[in-house]
Amino acid sequence: MSLGTLAESKEWVAEWRIPGEAATEAGILTYDPAKGLHLRLIRTGNDAPFGGARRTTGRRDEGLPKWPVLHGVAKGIRLTLHNVWVSRMQTTLSSAAAEVEAEASVLLVGCHLDDFDETVFVGAVTQVDWLTAWSGLTAYEITEESDAETNRLTGSTAITTRSVQSLSVRTGETSFGLFHTFMVPDFDSQPSRTFARTWEAVSATASFPAPVSFTDALHPLASLSHLVSLSALENCGIVSESLTLPPAPELWPDGHLLQDKVRRVEVYREHIVPPLGVAKGRPRFLLDLDDIPFEELIPRWLALHRSLEPVIGMVLGLRYLPDGFVEPRVVTAVGAAEALHQSLDKTTEMPRAEHRNLRRAILDVVPAERKLWVSERIADNKPKLMNRLVALADLMGEAVRDALLPSAEVWAERSVKARNHLAHTGAADFDLEELHAVIEVSSAVVVLVLLRQLGQSEERLLDAVKYHPEVNYARRLARLHFAVPDNAVE
Repeated sequence: MSLGTLAESKEWVAEWRIPGEAATEAGILTYDPAKGLHLRLIRTGNDAPFGGARRTTGRRDEGLPKWPVLHGVAKGIRLTLHNVWVSRMQTTLSSAAAEVEAEASVLLVGCHLDDFDETVFVGAVTQVDWLTAWSGLTAYEITEESDAETNRLTGSTAITTRSVQSLSVRTGETSFGLFHTFMVPDFDSQPSRTFARTWEAVSATASFPAPVSFTDALHPLASLSHLVSLSALENCGIVSESLTLPPAPELWPDGHLLQDKVRRVEVYREHIVPPLGVAKGRPRFLLDLDDIPFEELIPRWLALHRSLEPVIGMVLGLRYLPDGFVEPRVVTAVGAAEALHQSLDKTTEMPRAEHRNLRRAILDVVPAERKLWVSERIADNKPKLMNRLVALADLMGEAVRDALLPSAEVWAERSVKARNHLAHTGAADFDLEELHAVIEVSSAVVVLVLLRQLGQSEERLLDAVKYHPEVNYARRLARLHFAVPDNAVE
């Protein structure tokens, strides 16, 4: 298995053409984790690329050529670029070479694809930051020998490897799995010392009952990075992505080993969160496969992600972009809490029939000149935002709520005031420290409620409030800013 990742730079020298057209251009394609995909065409004339390409007139490219798809071949490997636009084109009046540089959104390595909406992919494989540690799947077992009489370590250590059983679960007609790979230690002798190198990795897989499109193939596994991010409270990016195509016997001679094998297609595209690369230390997971088995957790997560994807996106956005302005982060954090409660708890809403009858009874006794004013204020049967936030805190469980929040009512009241002032007046009567507390505490509440919905035990969440660095930080902020005032009237 290749260890190529989205954190590594790559280069391909290829012949490129527009699908269905004969004209070709030589070019060097590079992938840089920080800059994305860049194509530089190697030209010998100053005519338009590919013998005259379609042109657009948008402000972004100012009429420079743009192609939905380009096909390339590099050392026999098929390449497909999607959404390609020329970012720089320099020509001269003489016959000197024209310089053409282009950018692209997506690169497929291993196939030619004309239409990215075409349903051709039967599977997907993804690696995510911290997925190996989160899964708990490991091939290595390290034991230190001790003396039987003194119980002291002898200094001898044994490292053994074993095969790891893959995990799988079927959700609907789609199969999801985790499979583990590792490399036997490779010894490298140097004049001063000998090095032993090894690695192991866990990948997530999806197998579809019928071919699906590019987007539909990658979306389910991409959501797995959100699950690991919530579990680690750390930005976990996509390390690598690939798709699988059905076997193509016609591409190989009769009897060839690869005639009946699925074909792997590597995917390179820009992600909001880049892979971590080298991390400072292993995170403390709020949820992992030791808490809930894979075959139970994945169906729950996929269902939760489908119904609450905007909420999950909002709370992860606060973690993915931690250096943004405080004010919009307050609105996002409180908005995520409101939307989560609205999706999960319908019991706090007054039944429509009851609300309609109550509204009619009230309006019957209101003076005519005040009917419109009163009608607008009792038009909705949904609870107020403050009531929603208090009810959301209850969904964590009583013990977790009381450990995190000294007063759910005070947190809800201050959060609502901060959100409303910012949303309606553009300013908040709060200092930056309290606004920061609203963000951190509201985000912690949303994360803990989401994990509770996945089935995490109240005991483990209570442990997180006490000992997890991020959640305990939110707990300290809550005690500093959202405690019941000493002069409060009971």
